Amino acid sequence: MLRVRTGILNRDDMKEIVKMSSTAPIAGQAMTVEKITTRSGVELMVEKRELDDQVEVSFLMKNKTECLLHWGLSRHVRAPWQIPPRSLWPKGTRAFGGTAVQTPFSSRNGEGRIVISLERTPSFSVIAFALFLPKENRWDNNHGKNYYIDLRKPEERYIETSGVSALADQIIEKEMSRNSWTLMHRFNLCYDLLDKVKNNLEGLALIFVWLRFSAIRQLDWQRNYNTKPRELSHAMDRLTLKLADRYTDEPREQEVIRLILATMGRGGEGQRIRDGVLNIMHRHHIKEVSGHFMEEWHQKLHNNTTPDDVVICEAYLEFFKSNGDLDLFYKKLEDGGVTKERLKSYERPIKSHPDFIPHLKEALIHDFEEFLGILKAVHSGTDLGTAINAARHLFDAEMHGLMDFLWSHRDGRKASVRTLVEKITEARRRLKKELVEYRNNVRDLLLLDLSLEDFLRVVVERNLHLKLTRDQLVELIGMVLENLFDTAHAIGSASGR
Repeated sequence: MLRVRTGILNRDDMKEIVKMSSTAPIAGQAMTVEKITTRSGVELMVEKRELDDQVEVSFLMKNKTECLLHWGLSRHVRAPWQIPPRSLWPKGTRAFGGTAVQTPFSSRNGEGRIVISLERTPSFSVIAFALFLPKENRWDNNHGKNYYIDLRKPEERYIETSGVSALADQIIEKEMSRNSWTLMHRFNLCYDLLDKVKNNLEGLALIFVWLRFSAIRQLDWQRNYNTKPRELSHAMDRLTLKLADRYTDEPREQEVIRLILATMGRGGEGQRIRDGVLNIMHRHHIKEVSGHFMEEWHQKLHNNTTPDDVVICEAYLEFFKSNGDLDLFYKKLEDGGVTKERLKSYERPIKSHPDFIPHLKEALIHDFEEFLGILKAVHSGTDLGTAINAARHLFDAEMHGLMDFLWSHRDGRKASVRTLVEKITEARRRLKKELVEYRNNVRDLLLLDLSLEDFLRVVVERNLHLKLTRDQLVELIGMVLENLFDTAHAIGSASGR
């Protein structure tokens, strides 16, 4: 069995540290020592010296055994090995395959020693190693699990001390593997992992960061797998419902759950995406012929619909409304984070320009505005219109009036910033009360509150140029602060303050 002791050293161990250290630690240099007894009984003393972005790792073998250090560099413990740059190879090192090297222990006072000096880079965070015993022609590799030396700074290792290291490893393993992967798989994994972070705010915060990276397109949305729209919407539907239940049951987690919900869609009826685009094509006799924008987008929607499709639909509508302005089409796409290169990168790529069909202009605008609503219902949980429609069955007459006013004045042309902020504030007061009283339909209320919070930011930001009087400014700031107060209070409660 592997026995590792870190920082628990006896007097004999300390003597060995002195032997293996050619120089004493210098000011500002951190030093840690780890004693490892491998499965074959080899005892290694591993000293790590850290100064800024430099790391020196020394291996000392007590009672020198004839063996080789078989090692490589890795981004994390579950990632593939990388062969170290030749400049890092200690004397006598030889390449072994394309991912590792083997280094002999140099003899010193009857003991073996290897020193590896390197700079920290984002490309790797651990030295992965095993031992090879030539005389016995066998490996000591921790029963296939290998051994690892962590090169990260102490503050970067915080995640381990907060008890979520295994959670992070599981996420990283799935995200970095070459296996099939889509948004559906990510949301299903998140659903399962939520059970592992009960009463663990750090773990829940990790899940938020993970899904936030996904939402801003820093993680794959599709890899070697076709997801039906109804399968994706089902994954989102059950995940958002589970988060809503946690919001009700775990008050300390409420603010983090709000952040997580803001990174994904509601779910909705995904099958309507598949049916909707086909109905439009058939209604207007648009043939399913390759080499045309509509057919390529149709195939993409069937293969793996994502939030990009909301942006594509909005750009397509602008294209029709501008009588076929391609420059405007691609500008609208880029404003939404979808470049031409991204369109071509899909597993079902979109390579063709859209075609403008003058006699179908008004009919297609009508149909794709309805289709945009379907897409938003699945992918845009905090879209204002989507959130209002999903929660309407919960409104009383006054709430209906507030929502109708906000929706009809969403562009801000016929209502002052003060009026809009006042209406938003009143609506959120009512939602706050209902979130306390309701145990059912919490998801719809939460998503509506998040959409109103986002709308408040939009309203304020688009009116920053106004020259308000002192009294007007004080009144406006007061209402904005009231909106912020509940969030700040939730954060304080969640952190125990």
